[in-house]
Amino acid sequence: MIAIGADHAGFKLKELIKDYFDRKQIVYQDFGTFDDERVDSVDIAKTVCEKIRNEDYNKGILICGTGIGMSITANKIPGIRAALVENVYSARTSKRHNDANVICIGARVSGFSLVKEMINCWLQADFDAQTRRIRRKNKIQSLEQEYNKEEFIMSKFKVMVTDYEYETLEYEEKILKEIDAEFLKAQARTQEEVIEAAPKDVDGLLVQYAQIGEEVFKALPQLKVVARYGIGVDTVDLEAATDHGVNVVNVAEYCQDEVSDQALSLLLACARKTVLLNNDVKSGNWDFSIAKPIYRLRDRTLGIVGFGKIPRKLADKATALGLELLVHDPFVEKEVTEKYDVELVELDKLMKKSDFISIHVPLNENTKHMISTKEFELMKESSFIINTARGAVIDEEALIAALKDNELAGAALDVTEQEPITKDNPLLEMDNVIITPHVGWYSEDAQIELQTRAAEGVADVLMGNKPKYLVNQEVLEK
Repeated sequence: MIAIGADHAGFKLKELIKDYFDRKQIVYQDFGTFDDERVDSVDIAKTVCEKIRNEDYNKGILICGTGIGMSITANKIPGIRAALVENVYSARTSKRHNDANVICIGARVSGFSLVKEMINCWLQADFDAQTRRIRRKNKIQSLEQEYNKEEFIMSKFKVMVTDYEYETLEYEEKILKEIDAEFLKAQARTQEEVIEAAPKDVDGLLVQYAQIGEEVFKALPQLKVVARYGIGVDTVDLEAATDHGVNVVNVAEYCQDEVSDQALSLLLACARKTVLLNNDVKSGNWDFSIAKPIYRLRDRTLGIVGFGKIPRKLADKATALGLELLVHDPFVEKEVTEKYDVELVELDKLMKKSDFISIHVPLNENTKHMISTKEFELMKESSFIINTARGAVIDEEALIAALKDNELAGAALDVTEQEPITKDNPLLEMDNVIITPHVGWYSEDAQIELQTRAAEGVADVLMGNKPKYLVNQEVLEK
């Protein structure tokens, strides 16, 4: 079927291809005259394509001034493969390679004399299916190279980081990509925010500060693993996780040097009154006597509360400085204390005898506020307490009261009960208190290690392997 636009070009074309109509090779339909405003090329294209789709005709030729409007309209109709033809070559290839069932000829663009030849080429050309397949294969390969092929495949797992303060998550992305996991990012810290941000079919969570408890586990039934960026897991309800069959993993062996270095640096700052003297000099003074008394470090006593891997690193470093070591840890074996040449004592004795006390226990229901009023009353007035573990291990109100009553000489805290510390906290006004913003864990090396191992813990669980740092071992019995 041939349709010619109702314009001046159309009437001229009728004469040029009249012999086709006479020989009935093509059915011609007159859609109107050039001055009939009710008919335009778009209407003609719709009518012809509908007749082809309904199998009234097997092919269609649309001719108008440019052919563009007709081709756009035709290609929007299901079952129509329209090609815009501008010369003899394009007429031939539109059939051979694309098997077009409609061609749109721009008579003004191509020239009236070529229209007939273009129609002949199109009618006589054969459809070359093999060439079309090769062309399509090459196109698909080109697209796969341009847009990573894996983007077109549904991922096996979904993993979301609930919250983070890192500049990049490239280490997690690399590891999770290897197990074909979709990696999602959020900034959610409360349980409600986590539930809102996470897809219901999420398989794993990477957590920095977010609270993960019963509500989260109920809302995310496919959750298999929660990985905490860090050693402590006090933000995760371990009992609820185990009840729901969720593995909880941490990064137990990172930042050992960093935290032990932080504890030692705070100890030295207390011993030499470094911060106090620095601030005084910057205020315009030059008087060392404000720091009195300062005692020689060698042969002083360091009491270590908790004797895991980090405090053992601290013990090695403190021994090199000539400090005597006391340790309180009800779970440490005698062989370990002998190896590090430390004396294992009860907490009360440690508080009484130590010149410096460094806290290194995890926060749980047994250790919360384990250092409180009673313990401060036992301390020497010349002693210092250092905390690089968890803020709530020390009863902060009791510490403030003890400092005001001069029951100890000072404190150095890398952690506080509430982080960030509130601006009205009395500790901020005390010259004998050093506070750092929970930085003990940090070095560039430790951060990369932390992010990498947390992601590896998630990957291990999702791939059916036992993670290296599984916290709730009881979940294996589920």
